[in-house]
Amino acid sequence: MRREEGLNLEADESQFEKVQSEGDNIYNTLRIKVLLSTVKALFGEVSPPLRTLRLAWNDEEVCLYYYFDGEISEIDRLSAKRVETKLSSELANQTVKSEIIRLDYPARLPQEKGEAVYRRREVAP
Repeated sequence: MRREEGLNLEADESQFEKVQSEGDNIYNTLRIKVLLSTVKALFGEVSPPLRTLRLAWNDEEVCLYYYFDGEISEIDRLSAKRVETKLSSELANQTVKSEIIRLDYPARLPQEKGEAVYRRREVAP
């Protein structure tokens, strides 16, 4: 069974006619803008030690959570700052901040902070 967020593809047609509330539309529009802006800002800034980048946001703030494998280089810190700057220019109504965390493989990647925007392929230990 194929499932998408909030949509049961096996449901009857009335499920597809459901109209979203205005609040849902605003949230979805913001979500799309934040995610696409982040992916765009990441072009050329992802290095092999980056295990995952998670993103959390609300109306006032966007938080980027970088999880690196091994020692975090100055180049990786500068790349994170460039992403933050690019994202700030696209999301003028929100404050953008970053948290850079060392989490060496094979430690499990956290799932509780926001949504994954990037995740490298890793073989399960």
